[in-house]
Amino acid sequence: MSNQAEIGFLGIILNNSKLLDDYDLQPEEFIVPQNRMVYQAILNMREKDQPITCATFMDFIEQTTPDDLNLFNNSVKIMNEYITDSGIDSYAQAIRRDAQGHILGNTLTELAEVAHGFGSYQEKYEKVLDTITALQEPDSKELVDIKIHLETFVDDLERRQNSQGLDGLSTGFTKLDERFNGLKKTDLIIIAGRPSQGKTTLALNIAENIALQDKSVLIFSLEMSASQLITKSVASISGLELNKIKQTEPLDEDSYVKLGTGIGRLKETNLTIDESARSVHQMTTIAKKRKIRTGLDLVVVDYIQLGEGKGNSPHERIGSITQGLKRLAKELDVPVIALSQLSREVEKRPNKRPQMSDLRDSGSIEADADIVMFVYRDEYYYPEETMNKGVAEIITSKFRMGEVGKDFLSARLEKSKFVDFEDYGYAAHENNKKNKHFDL
Repeated sequence: MSNQAEIGFLGIILNNSKLLDDYDLQPEEFIVPQNRMVYQAILNMREKDQPITCATFMDFIEQTTPDDLNLFNNSVKIMNEYITDSGIDSYAQAIRRDAQGHILGNTLTELAEVAHGFGSYQEKYEKVLDTITALQEPDSKELVDIKIHLETFVDDLERRQNSQGLDGLSTGFTKLDERFNGLKKTDLIIIAGRPSQGKTTLALNIAENIALQDKSVLIFSLEMSASQLITKSVASISGLELNKIKQTEPLDEDSYVKLGTGIGRLKETNLTIDESARSVHQMTTIAKKRKIRTGLDLVVVDYIQLGEGKGNSPHERIGSITQGLKRLAKELDVPVIALSQLSREVEKRPNKRPQMSDLRDSGSIEADADIVMFVYRDEYYYPEETMNKGVAEIITSKFRMGEVGKDFLSARLEKSKFVDFEDYGYAAHENNKKNKHFDL
């Protein structure tokens, strides 16, 4: 079918070149080499703004490839078989269908060679996933009419103007919702901080709050076990202290009631924790299955530096992970929250507030993220001197679609939770010996 469809399509184009603009076929989609050369020559003429007719085409190939008798003879054959312009749509569809089938066949052969070749199971598995992912990615050469995007933009604008709520998923925190107007689909959101600042707790709280809104949430936990995260969630939702839940002594009646309520609310959510995935490929496969089976509204990854990525350096490895997470967000049309560690450079400064440069291998994280926010607590560094016990600064240092700035939450980490402040006057800690002032 391929040769017949290709000849039919080329014959029509050579006799009515205006139809060429109606189709976006690429030369590599023509399976027969001689036909591919004819089509490439036609595109070359169009690039040079030369009129395309049977006569001008034959003159063009005689000038550009005078010694290629196969191209000349095949062109003559194509012109002789032309009958009518009808059927060009069917020819174009058949060319693309056969090209895709050809690519798929070659891919299966390549995968079979990978399966029987040298290397570990993990190396082969990653190669297979790489190849399959490449097949699923859209053609980067495809052009989309801006009118289509403008229509979508206007629809979204009208929806936002008429909506009384947020334009994304609510984090459950008033100030963060006001800043971001909800977490948007396809966004990669980075939550970063030094150890013990509460970054995992904040991400988990957001995941819980979204799950309690009857949304589907998937958490990839690369550090904590599922049982540890569940314990933190039960404490957060029930309002009980973590130590009380983990203690061996019997709970009092009031605590049992709170615990039962927290477990009951958590049971009703569509929240799943996965401990097995280490690479973005594995996460993507699991997330796709989840979306097909139960839907999916949010993905959380804890944390980036523990993921398996590609590259010979930490920078390349982290880059491959953050790029993969951004692709995952776009492909599945969901926001992705990813946690990140900070370098120890923070500890060397008088002002311990994190900066973008403190992100480990920050170049790729900063470039790929739509939102970057840091969790910082004065109390951690100055437990005796701070006036801000139980206060966390949420420092948004990058927001692709809005303003950066600071927001404040009440940190109740003994209960594994953050909560809103109704009204709080925040004063930054000052260490007279080391630190005269902090920029707020």
